Amino acid sequence: GPTDGRKALETDLTQLKDTITALRIHNDGYKVTNAIQKIEIAKLKAKDVANKSSGTTTPTTQKYLLRECTP
Repeated sequence: GPTDGRKALETDLTQLKDTITALRIHNDGYKVTNAIQKIEIAKLKAKDVANKSSGTTTPTTQKYLLRECTP
């Protein structure tokens, strides 16, 4: 009857709420990772500027960036 349908909807709603909670947790983790990467990029840029002004160069390869910035 209608009670069964309501229970099914409540179960679906609970599962959706759980999914939203899990996604929010993952999203918060990505926000932290993003903030850390922005700091690392700023450090690399500052190092690059310092190296250019001192006349030394340290190439930063894409491989290094991918390895260091991949969560």
